[in-house]
Amino acid sequence: IVIVITEDESGVSYVTQMINTTRITIPALISFIAFNMTTIPCFATVATAKGELNKKNFKLTLLFWIVSSYLIASAIYTIGTYPWTAGIWAVALILVFVLIEIYNKKFRKKG
Repeated sequence: IVIVITEDESGVSYVTQMINTTRITIPALISFIAFNMTTIPCFATVATAKGELNKKNFKLTLLFWIVSSYLIASAIYTIGTYPWTAGIWAVALILVFVLIEIYNKKFRKKG
C-alpha cells in the first residue's frame, strides 16, 4: 500500500485519506476522541487529587474517571453505529439517576 500525502493548509485531505486507507468509521473516531478527552487528566491533576483525597476516595476518583470515559465513548460509538441504541442508553441513564436519588434519600444523613 502506497500512501501519497498531499499537503494543504488545514490537513483535511491527509485526514480524509487516512480515514479511507484505514477504513475506520466516523463513530469510532469520535468515540476515540471522546475517550481521550474525558479519561484521566494530566499528572498534575492526578497528583493534586491524590494530595487532596484520602486513599479510598482517590481510588474511587480514578475508577470514576476511567469508567465514565469508557461509558461516554461506548455510548457515542454504539449510537453512532446503531442509532436505535439511543433509547437503550437513555433508559440506562434514567435508571442510574433514579438509583442515585433512591440511594441519597435512603442514606443521606439528617442535620
